Amino acid sequence: MGAGPRIGVVVGRGRRIVAPTHEACLAWRPGAFDSSLTEEDDVVRASVLLVLTSGVAALGCSYPDPNGEVPCTGCVQPNRPVAPDEDAGPGVDSERPTPDPSGDSGAPAPTCSPTAPFGAPALVAGIDPERHGSSPHLTPDERVIFFTGADGASSGIFRASRAARTMPFGPAELVPGMSSASNDNDPSVSADGLTLVFHSGRSGNNDVWWATRADAAAEFGAPEMAPGIATEAYEGQGFFHVATDELWFVSNRLGTYDLFRAKRAGGTFGAPVAVAELNTTADEFLPFLSQDGLTLYFSSTRPGGVGGQDLYLATRSAPGGTFGAPVALAELNTDVTEQAGSLSPDNCRIYFSRQGGPGGQQLFVAERPTAP
Repeated sequence: MGAGPRIGVVVGRGRRIVAPTHEACLAWRPGAFDSSLTEEDDVVRASVLLVLTSGVAALGCSYPDPNGEVPCTGCVQPNRPVAPDEDAGPGVDSERPTPDPSGDSGAPAPTCSPTAPFGAPALVAGIDPERHGSSPHLTPDERVIFFTGADGASSGIFRASRAARTMPFGPAELVPGMSSASNDNDPSVSADGLTLVFHSGRSGNNDVWWATRADAAAEFGAPEMAPGIATEAYEGQGFFHVATDELWFVSNRLGTYDLFRAKRAGGTFGAPVAVAELNTTADEFLPFLSQDGLTLYFSSTRPGGVGGQDLYLATRSAPGGTFGAPVALAELNTDVTEQAGSLSPDNCRIYFSRQGGPGGQQLFVAERPTAP
């Protein structure tokens, strides 16, 4: 068959057929057209057939790409779950937005300059800047954000969703099953979306807690204290790194707040090890390890900063190796506190919190420039 005119057909929920008109018609009706039909006849029959089947098909090759200008109409953080979209169909909930028709899947396709300074930070769109927000951690597609928010007189673990990375987040909600009468803070989500880590005073001490789920479409199960981590000292600000099977966290068991890591072994974690090359006699907080295990972001009050806690990064040549001297993110640090959050999988965007606003802290994002 020659390369005649081609039509695009989108079937049901996104299945698309693009073929010469003759092949497209065969896809819609058993049997074959008479071989004596002209190409023009085929086009007519294909058009008529598509009209008759318009209940399940639509002509075209693409959907409109969201432009990110949808206004946020519900930025106040409610202390209740957001009802799932009744039109979303089975297996879709408020935490798993439907795929972005523009093709923005959250994969690390954008090519920034990975060693370039970050650009000017901006408030995370859709998250109410009038209310407290800190410790932002996002799923790898950057469509669900977890953060510490105000839950009445205490703090709680919140989340918000958006349909595409470039769009504002929708209304924030408490993550079901994570709240307690105590303060619950500093959530982080693993790269596979299956482990949520946070710290809580619900046991009478500040400890690392985590909750897991078998599928990223499900809600997290009941939280449990991370096994093998707790002492009488403070333990918190945890992050589980899937690739290295390690829990990174902060503890003051040695006097000041320091960075620790512990390797998972079976159903528990092995003895925590201090990250000696990065700890100082000052305080280190909120570690976040990049997906490749080579770059660690954290906050510190170490000498040489510009005010409060400052953001730092340290790199190493191989997972499990020793980190080099940390470097301050001078383009982001100010004379108030900046607290580390998370990094996009492509290393192009950093999410963090900064002191300010009526709630005490606000969520920000900064992006590295596109590579030339």
